[in-house]
Amino acid sequence: IISGEVAVSRLQMLRGSIPSDLDRIAIARVQAFFFLGDPLHPNPLQHDGELLLRAFETHKNNRDAELYMTVLNPESLNTATGTVALCYTSFKTGLLAKSTFCPGVIPLIGNLLIS
Repeated sequence: IISGEVAVSRLQMLRGSIPSDLDRIAIARVQAFFFLGDPLHPNPLQHDGELLLRAFETHKNNRDAELYMTVLNPESLNTATGTVALCYTSFKTGLLAKSTFCPGVIPLIGNLLIS
């Protein structure tokens, strides 16, 4: 969790294409990469494969940086070795299961994330 003005001032979000934008992001100075999947993509397996390839290509150029990513398909978690990965589908299913035992947990987590 990033808090405080010092950490936020060091955070930059750049949109681009890997590997063509590697020079623009000053890859040697990067401490962490975040690769976020598109939960509305029509082909989750293909999307996860492309996201994993981009992540590993980027990590090849800076082995010290940490990789954080979200994938759409639970099977993609097996391929995401060496990264911190979260599966959208499993996360949503887990929250739904928790809400059966504890009604109101989804709004609670949503409010905690927003505040």
